[in-house]
Amino acid sequence: MLPATRGAIALETALRGTCDPAILLDLFENFIAYLERPGGLIKNVARSHQYLGVNAAIDNLHRARAEHDKRLGVFWHTQGSGKSLSMLWFTQKVLRQVAGKWTFVMVTDRTELDIQLHGEFADAGAIPPEAKVHADSIAHLRELLAADHRYVFTLIQKFQPSKTERQMPVLSDRSDIIVITDEAHRSQYDTLALNMRTALPNASMMGFTGTPLIAGEEQATRAQFGDYVSVYNFRDAIEDGATVPLYYENRIPELQLVNANFSEELDALLEAAELDEDAEERWRESLARSTPCSPDPNACAPSRATWSATSSDADFLARQCTSASTRPPPCGCITWSSKPGPSTWLTYASSTTHCRNWSARGWPRASS
Repeated sequence: MLPATRGAIALETALRGTCDPAILLDLFENFIAYLERPGGLIKNVARSHQYLGVNAAIDNLHRARAEHDKRLGVFWHTQGSGKSLSMLWFTQKVLRQVAGKWTFVMVTDRTELDIQLHGEFADAGAIPPEAKVHADSIAHLRELLAADHRYVFTLIQKFQPSKTERQMPVLSDRSDIIVITDEAHRSQYDTLALNMRTALPNASMMGFTGTPLIAGEEQATRAQFGDYVSVYNFRDAIEDGATVPLYYENRIPELQLVNANFSEELDALLEAAELDEDAEERWRESLARSTPCSPDPNACAPSRATWSATSSDADFLARQCTSASTRPPPCGCITWSSKPGPSTWLTYASSTTHCRNWSARGWPRASS
């Protein structure tokens, strides 16, 4: 809620934030959705970030219309925060309170998202059961845009010229069309996006996303959609208790080669290739693209690993790290699922942690 509505306890904050007459009437009129589900009818009321975000988007719509700006902003609410319902409440409030004969073109770039979004609006009753507004082909999309529908749902891939057209034609020159793009940063800078803007030259654009914009794409996204109109990031969701914290723990995976004849087969391939010594050495070193590591078994002690030694070949001594490390291990420090052999060492050599000290047979030699 807004800082001015925060109280000493959660109940006081909730009462201040929702029981103001204007806010309470707004919630009842514009921020309740009834969804048909297999278990029955479910009543959904907007959370604070949805209420504040949608109203911020409405205010930005009024600003954009006054300034003749077709960019309605980027609505960044983290994954799992109810973006589909936010889209529903935004479009429904515009239809109720903003003058105009609006059409909303709901654009996604994946079939499962397209089906999910259309289903959410249909379950909420925003789309009449008899309305066939889910484009199933390029021709069907053109029919829908030529008609007068409040909603049109489509994949961006359907904005393409027909086989007889050399370029994308204008499908509607109306200025009361709002294109709402889910995951706006993913597909808005290529040919399909250009086709969509050519087809709807006077439409306003609004982007929804559940992930932050990648560095380098942010400027391009702002150029197409404008600045952030509402931000509810992952940290906000954790603080609200809407999602649980995410922790990352780096672990070293076990490596095991199931082909016992791998070394022999590899040697046979090298012999068949008839490589000279320099070429063979360059090839072997290509398996060793990583930073140098310490062969000292004592280096494993800080990571609380236990070392043992096994002789797996007369050519080298393989050191075995028998417990998991909490940081990148030194050379040869790895969790073995079986007794290490030459083939296992060769597989280990292509991993991200290994030694560059090769033996004559091409295996990493453990230091004595």
